Amino acid sequence: MHAQQLERDQVRRELDRRAGRGRTTAVHALLETLEREPALPSSA
Repeated sequence: MHAQQLERDQVRRELDRRAGRGRTTAVHALLETLEREPALPSSA
């Protein structure tokens, strides 16, 4: 697993802790959509 992916997972967990479930679910969905979009440049 990439360090970038691990970092994203840590951010997601932190958001879950701070904001609770409702809002972060939308954020997760958006991030997953962006991750699947091949047109976006990846900062490796």
